[in-house]
Amino acid sequence: DDPHILDANPQASAILGYSLEELRTLGREHIVHPEDAHDHPPHEIVERAKTGSIQHFERRYLTKDGRYIPVEIHYKWLAGLGYGLIMFQDISSRKEAEEALRESERELGLIIDASNDGIWDYDLEADEMRFSGSFAEMLGYDYEELSRVGCFCKKNVHPDDWERFQQRFQSYLQGESDEYSMELRLRTKMGGWKWIYTRGRAVEHNGLGKPVRVIGAHTDIDELK
Repeated sequence: DDPHILDANPQASAILGYSLEELRTLGREHIVHPEDAHDHPPHEIVERAKTGSIQHFERRYLTKDGRYIPVEIHYKWLAGLGYGLIMFQDISSRKEAEEALRESERELGLIIDASNDGIWDYDLEADEMRFSGSFAEMLGYDYEELSRVGCFCKKNVHPDDWERFQQRFQSYLQGESDEYSMELRLRTKMGGWKWIYTRGRAVEHNGLGKPVRVIGAHTDIDELK
């Protein structure tokens, strides 16, 4: 039988726009985007989840007002109860941010192989960094995890590379060098180190001509090294 919704919390109703009563009458074919319907079929998800693992995947869900929104799903089979628990979140903002990073990449001419390169966007005034999904994967993180790790600065740059990294980056920001690029080692989620080729360009400046935003790319060169 096609899976159907037994219950939902208020947040699920708020995200999708349906009342609980309406959600209970909707089958999978009414919620999931047709192009996503063949990915991760229900029986496959359930069988994998029964092993005790939580299944993670993305889909597009239809809202009551007719929009499809990207969602990240975490599915857990509840042994003994005979049904699964779906936890999902709207990742529209994340997708928009990733697209903005890709657009910035194109504007800068940093045409890269997305399977091997990651993009970073550094707001110097706010001291905030954004990363693409491929950047996260390169170091063994999920996208959401990387946002909690924060800036890849001193604690995440290999101690032997830190001073050289500081000199190169500051030299570029102060206009002493025409470009910023170098090889260094970054800490992975597992605690090891991976060789990365990093480069970037300033895309915004303040009234004094000082860079306030730098966008760049990372290439995994660990095997090469």
